[in-house]
Amino acid sequence: MIGEHNKRGGTPLHTRAYEIEAYVEDETHFRLIGVLKDVRPDGLWGVDDPNPLTMHHMLIELVIDARTLAITVVETKMLVHPQEQCPLILPAFQQLVGISIARGFSSKVKELFGGPRACTHFGALLNAMAPVAMQTLWAFFHSVTEPGLEQDAEARAAGMRAGLERNRDTCHVWATDGPMFKAIEAGEPRHMMLSMRNRLVELGVDPDEYEQRMQV
Repeated sequence: MIGEHNKRGGTPLHTRAYEIEAYVEDETHFRLIGVLKDVRPDGLWGVDDPNPLTMHHMLIELVIDARTLAITVVETKMLVHPQEQCPLILPAFQQLVGISIARGFSSKVKELFGGPRACTHFGALLNAMAPVAMQTLWAFFHSVTEPGLEQDAEARAAGMRAGLERNRDTCHVWATDGPMFKAIEAGEPRHMMLSMRNRLVELGVDPDEYEQRMQV
């Protein structure tokens, strides 16, 4: 994928890839799976090595309570690691159980696992997973029927408001004095993401009618 954007060419030296996916675990939890992979595209130096060489291949699975964003289950694996001692640190990540993956999570990861206290690669992967958890909430609440959520419009509206608050000050668009919250405070309707609107147009569905139907 990056190759199509690299207009200058050159010899590839290193590739780090993150892959993060979320799945419904049950009606109140979702499972977040993150994989980190470091690859040296040109293989070993100094010998005739035709194949890429994987340096790190690591996996974290988190089960998260969608109501509180607290982590309830942690599973970690090192499929490829540089030193024999690397996997010895895996039990330390059980400290994540009970921690919220919402705002402040990156600071907590640094506090618990920064520097010599754990594994820098797992720390980077956890920090990449946290925003995906927040993105997942919207899809999760539309995918499951949580008691009192779909049936109770007031409860669902409260959940959506809480979701909006979690976006506050996460970027310039969602700044407290930015365009999104100004529009919300003015009572203006929230508009869907551009990618969703464009997809609806492709499907022949009127985005405004769809938005009205999906609003609480």
